[in-house]
Amino acid sequence: MELPPVPDIESLFPQQGIYGTIDEVTRTREGHLVVTKRIDLHEVPHNDWEEIRDEFFACTTYLHTHLLRYFRVDVDVARASLLVDTELCACGSLQAMIDKHIANGTAFHEIFLWHTVAQLVDAIAYLHSPFKEQGPIVHQDIQPANVLFTDQLILKLANTGLTRTAGDQSALYRTPEVRNQEPYDTRADIWCLGALLYYMAALKPLDERVEANLAEGKPILKKYSSDLHLLISTCLHGDPSWRPTAGDISVMPRVRGARLVFSNTLGSAQNLTLLRDCIANDNLEALIQYSSLVTEKNLGDLITLAIESHATKVLPVLCEIVPNMGIDSALPTRIARNVDAETVLMTAAMMNDTIKIKDNLDEVGAAYRGRTALMCAAEAGHYEAVKLLLREVGMQSESGETALMMAAYNGHEDCVRLLLVEGGISDSFGRTALMHAAVRASPSCISMLLTQAGRQAHDGRTALMAAASNGNIAAIPLLLEREVGLQTNHLFSSGDSSGPGWTALMRATYWAQVECVDFLRPFEGHLTRPNGKSAADVAEERLLPYIRTIPRKRFWECRYLLDPDVQRGFDENQKLIAAITNNDMEGAQKYCSRIKPESAANILQYAIDIRSYNTLAFICQFLSSQPYIVTVKSRMPCPIKRANSLIEAARDDKPDLVYEHIDELGHAYVYDVIPVTALKFAAGRGYNVCVQLLLSELGIQNHFGGTALMACVQLGYFNTCGQFLIFEARLASSDGVTALMTAVLKERAEAIPALAQYEARMQTTETFMWGQGWTALMIACATGFVQAVNPLKGAEKDLRNAKRETALDVAKAAIANPKNRSISSQLQECVRLLSH
Repeated sequence: MELPPVPDIESLFPQQGIYGTIDEVTRTREGHLVVTKRIDLHEVPHNDWEEIRDEFFACTTYLHTHLLRYFRVDVDVARASLLVDTELCACGSLQAMIDKHIANGTAFHEIFLWHTVAQLVDAIAYLHSPFKEQGPIVHQDIQPANVLFTDQLILKLANTGLTRTAGDQSALYRTPEVRNQEPYDTRADIWCLGALLYYMAALKPLDERVEANLAEGKPILKKYSSDLHLLISTCLHGDPSWRPTAGDISVMPRVRGARLVFSNTLGSAQNLTLLRDCIANDNLEALIQYSSLVTEKNLGDLITLAIESHATKVLPVLCEIVPNMGIDSALPTRIARNVDAETVLMTAAMMNDTIKIKDNLDEVGAAYRGRTALMCAAEAGHYEAVKLLLREVGMQSESGETALMMAAYNGHEDCVRLLLVEGGISDSFGRTALMHAAVRASPSCISMLLTQAGRQAHDGRTALMAAASNGNIAAIPLLLEREVGLQTNHLFSSGDSSGPGWTALMRATYWAQVECVDFLRPFEGHLTRPNGKSAADVAEERLLPYIRTIPRKRFWECRYLLDPDVQRGFDENQKLIAAITNNDMEGAQKYCSRIKPESAANILQYAIDIRSYNTLAFICQFLSSQPYIVTVKSRMPCPIKRANSLIEAARDDKPDLVYEHIDELGHAYVYDVIPVTALKFAAGRGYNVCVQLLLSELGIQNHFGGTALMACVQLGYFNTCGQFLIFEARLASSDGVTALMTAVLKERAEAIPALAQYEARMQTTETFMWGQGWTALMIACATGFVQAVNPLKGAEKDLRNAKRETALDVAKAAIANPKNRSISSQLQECVRLLSH
């Protein structure tokens, strides 16, 4: 066979190491290209020429795939130079690659770094082996300029043992023991390997600052995996005895994996052409023969070729190579042809009818409502149908979903393995197949997709967030390392949660996935959104609206895990909490007296939220008798169009029926324009027994802000029901009116002393009929309600409204108003009381 011509010297990469110049390129009879390099010896003493020649000649005995091959060494006395024949490395040096990446501002792909380690450490292990005739050899000059690449990107380590020819750059790769003029051995080469890898990863040479950070155990790389960081750190250890040997590095899982992938890339261009021919001809036997030539780089092109060639036999084999490589294929996406109705092929795919599929393959590429036949088969988990329909691989639905995503979401592991070739594709929202799988798929299914871990959708969501939101606890340990701490961005919006900063823990809390919250709490519990809110705040906020689909007890379990104050209070009152949880009346009556002030609000709110209606009356009765103040949080009711059985029972004062329909708590219907709950009906009519049964509705406000306490006060039933409803104090209506102000407006003197303890100094909003900033005392002074002045003046006398008026100013202005002649004596009494 005729050999191809020798390339022109100028067309080759000129740098073949850090010494010498290329003199000529020739070809041996075996077809190898050989570079003859001329090394100038003019400045070297004549007596040393032979010693230099012997050093180079020793290199001819080193035979290893990843050591530069030396063929001939001669001294040209006439021209005072050394002639060295080596194999040609047409792709230049690693130093040239690094310089190019620095110039372009691009980082090396981590896979390439591991490929470099795998090849380089094999060469170093060979040199360090004591079983060679020459014994262990220390290279002494491992640096990027001495790492060369052939046209097939096979790494070759040059300048082995050539201590006299090491260039100036070697100063950057002097080990600590060499700098300290201490004895060194083969571990010095390991330090140089670490320095070289750091240079590739950081795109800047190792310096004293980085070495100092290493000594202190600080991280030295912002990018790349923890495995690579650990390898570099251990190689650069200041103590040689702590550095790994070349053999240690060689058996690392990541190095072994890179070596396996590299071994599959070897082969000539002629064989690669044969591989493409066998794919184009759907020759399965030939594909198996040449399958070692399939690489991460060419796999996408080969699959595309198989699709275009309708190679139905070889296509499944090519797709099954992807899981073994552990990569995301660079398969290009394609647009399906939309049709108006479901095709026979799609129906056959859903039914796993392989005979009909084979008979209707001419319909491949059609999509009905964005779904192809392959997607139908993948969603249903029909493996045999998927194999027959792989010509549709890479196609996306209208929302960008792929067959892999559908198989992953439904946990069909066999189909996922076959469709991993679509692993590099995201849907229209930036979601990956891993994110779809994380919703509910098994750990084994998720493990196959972990090359996608760490990727975020357009709104910042991750697979870990998907697993946490949906309670897929088995998936979380698999995703934790790569995705813990990732947060959403400003595009995120889901239900009533939106904006940047949401974490997986917050999403688990939002959906009350207690197991996931417990697992993620140690890792993300410290993180907050830009507004300062944490996962604990999410749990508290989710208790405010009524959520029918999630038991409120689960949100309290999340709060218990996330809020130390809640946890402390519950732990101190375990027996009472157990009684509340079990709706145990006797237990609540027995243990409620042990409630401490700091935990009272949380315990009361817990009883309300889980609707422990049998215990609430005892808890409220006890707390209302205590000197400290306890209030509940505001919530909105669930609106209904007509009164339910519970509301009708409360309206008609029928406790037995209230008890019977207690599961209808939390609803409000419009009564005389105003939304009213069962508790508000009972409170407004003074039905004390019904009120006690309905205390789980404490804190519910309609859209005007009205509460059961306000209704009770307004209609004069505070003495009857007030001790149970007082905990709604401080909840104001939409115009800022409180229960205390209502008592003043309706002249309910009996309610004022108790309410003043809670609501004194509260002021109205701008929508109040008399303006912003009015207090209960000001209202009393404007209406001449003398009985309210003394209980309120101590707390509110100094306050001013939006017009800068005090209560005294309001009283004087009221006296001056002719419309108030009928109450002038009361107004003057208000002035007298406020003037003293």
